[in-house]
Amino acid sequence: MLGRTNFDVVANLPPAIEVPGDIIELITDHLVDNHLSLSSCALISHSWHYIARRRFFRAVVCRPDRPHLSPLSLVAFISSNPDLVSYIRSLKVIGGFSVSMNDVSWEDTAALLSLLPNLRSLSFERVSLIAAAGDHEMLLSETQLSFTEISTITLSAIFHTGTTGSFWRLLRSHRGPRPLTVHLKYAHPEDCQSFRGFLDAFGPDVRCVSYNLIGSLGRVGVLASNTIADGDFYDRVDLAFGVPSRAAIDEVVFIISGSGTLDPDSQFLVLMAQLAALAEILELIPTDVHIHNITLRFQRYGPHTNETERMVEGLLSRGSWVSFDLTDFEQRLMERLAKLEALMCILCDDGLMEEYRDYLPAFPTETGHSGLVDRQAEYDFYASFARRLFPQSHAKGILRIQRA
Repeated sequence: MLGRTNFDVVANLPPAIEVPGDIIELITDHLVDNHLSLSSCALISHSWHYIARRRFFRAVVCRPDRPHLSPLSLVAFISSNPDLVSYIRSLKVIGGFSVSMNDVSWEDTAALLSLLPNLRSLSFERVSLIAAAGDHEMLLSETQLSFTEISTITLSAIFHTGTTGSFWRLLRSHRGPRPLTVHLKYAHPEDCQSFRGFLDAFGPDVRCVSYNLIGSLGRVGVLASNTIADGDFYDRVDLAFGVPSRAAIDEVVFIISGSGTLDPDSQFLVLMAQLAALAEILELIPTDVHIHNITLRFQRYGPHTNETERMVEGLLSRGSWVSFDLTDFEQRLMERLAKLEALMCILCDDGLMEEYRDYLPAFPTETGHSGLVDRQAEYDFYASFARRLFPQSHAKGILRIQRA
C-alpha cells in the first residue's frame, strides 16, 4: 500500500489514529535511502518526526568535490545542529571521478570525525588523503579524535600519497578496542599500496576482512560490456600483501565476478584471473593467523544463460594452458588453513550493480547470448562448480552453497 514516494495514505490519517512506534520504525527502515520520503514522514506528527529525523541523519555522505558537502561544510552544519550528533552512525567520504577534485586534508577530516563520537561505520572512496599542513608526524601527535565505537571501515579507490600510511595510523591510534570488520573494494590500481598500509596499521584489530577483487585487475565497466578493449586491464598488479602477521582475523570474504555480459571466453579469463589473485592472497597468510571461515561471493550481472555452464566447465578443465591451475587449488587451501571450519559459496544475483553502481551503466549491454535459462538453472551451474572445485570440503561437510 505504501510506495517509496507516495505517503498520502499515512499523511492523511485522522489525528486520533496513532501509528505504533515499531510500525513507524519498519516503514522508515525501508526508506533509509529515500530522503524525499523521509522528509515527508517527518511532517506527519511528532512521533513520526523524531524517528524519520533519526533515520535521515543516520548515514551522512561527505563529497569533497561539492562545496556544500565538503568536510568543512559538514563541520559547520553539525556544529550549528548539535542535536544531530547522536543520530549519526555512518560517514562516507566519496570523491568524484576527477582525480584533481578528490584531495581531502587530514585537518578537515579530523575536524569532522571529532564531532561524531557515535560513529559505527566509516568509508572512504575515490579520495586522496593529504596532510595540508605538510608536517604529518606533528599532526599524528596533536590530532585529538574520539570515535571509539567504529566497528566497520570500507576503502575503495584510495589514491596513495606519501601521507596515506600515516593517516591510517592516526585512525588506528584513536579508534578504540572494538573488533574491526574491513571491506577492501578494488577500483583503482593504487588500491593495493593503500590497502597494504591500512592492514599494516590495523592488522591486530581486524576480525573479518572482505577483499572485493572485481576491480583488482582492470576497469570494472568491462564486465558490463560485450568486448574487451586495449587498456581495459591494468599492468601486473601486486596483490601480495594478504593478511598481516599477528592478526586475529577469523573470517575472510572474497567477492569475485560471476557471469556477465562478456562473451564466455573473456568472462572465463576474467574469473580465472580473480581466482588466481584470491589464491595469491591466501597462500601468503602467515602461519600464526588461524582463519576459521572463508566466503566466496560470485557477483553475477546480466542475463541468465546456459553459457555460464560452459564458462565454469572451462575453469575446471582448461587449467593446463593458463598460468593458474585450479586442479590443486583446494589442496593448497587446506594445507594452508588447517583450522578452516566453513567454506561458503554464495551466488549474488546482480550483486555487481550493488557493489559498483557508479562504474556501470544503468542497464546491461545487449549481447548476442543465446540459450536463456531461469535463475535456478544458472544457480545449479554454480552449485555444481563449487562442489567440484572443493570436493574435500564437500565430503567433510564444511562446504555450504547458497543464493543471496
